[in-house]
Amino acid sequence: MSDSRIMKRHTAAPSGGPVVFNFEDVRKRGEDYKLQVREQCRQMILDATTEAETLREKALAEGMREGRENGLRNARQEIEEQAKRLADQLVQQKLESALSSMQSLFQQLNAAGQQCRAEWECDLVSLSAAIAGKIMRIELSHHPERVLELTQDVVELVIGRRSIELRLNPQDMESFGSRLQQMIEENTHGAAVRLTADELVTPGGCLVRTEHGEVDGRLETMLDRITEELLDGVE
Repeated sequence: MSDSRIMKRHTAAPSGGPVVFNFEDVRKRGEDYKLQVREQCRQMILDATTEAETLREKALAEGMREGRENGLRNARQEIEEQAKRLADQLVQQKLESALSSMQSLFQQLNAAGQQCRAEWECDLVSLSAAIAGKIMRIELSHHPERVLELTQDVVELVIGRRSIELRLNPQDMESFGSRLQQMIEENTHGAAVRLTADELVTPGGCLVRTEHGEVDGRLETMLDRITEELLDGVE
């Protein structure tokens, strides 16, 4: 080996002699290779950085998109829940209002039913009284002697009075006057009795007057009194 040349071991020269290399060439090739490797590394770093940035931006965009979708989904769910709560409240209010209206309607119907029933009962009482009056008059027309019984019932209310005036319908006075006079004198034990014909007294009834007052025994008066008592019970 000389001071300026290097021989590569195990390598044969084309002419069969030793191969000699220049050190500066080897060093230069080494530097070039290092630069090449460095450039490749830098490029790889740039490429990796670019790809990472791209992935980051893509991930950010995807995250924002998912975030918006989730936000919209959550907002939609919240809106639906609020709408359901509001609908439930409105339904509850409507039901309470409807229930209150129904209760008021039932009360009105009940009051109207009671009023109708009371009016019907009043009409029934009045009709019954009218029918009773007709029946009594028919009965008296077929059995005139019943006047004696009716008159005796009224006179018994004034037994013990010193003077009695009995006012009768002229027709009854003509038919039963003497018999009534005798009956009253027998039942009143010597009281002064006077019979008077009065056209204001309807057939079958009588009007009794004493020193202490008057007893109205006319049929219509008795029916009115019975009707009033029945109507008081209805009210």
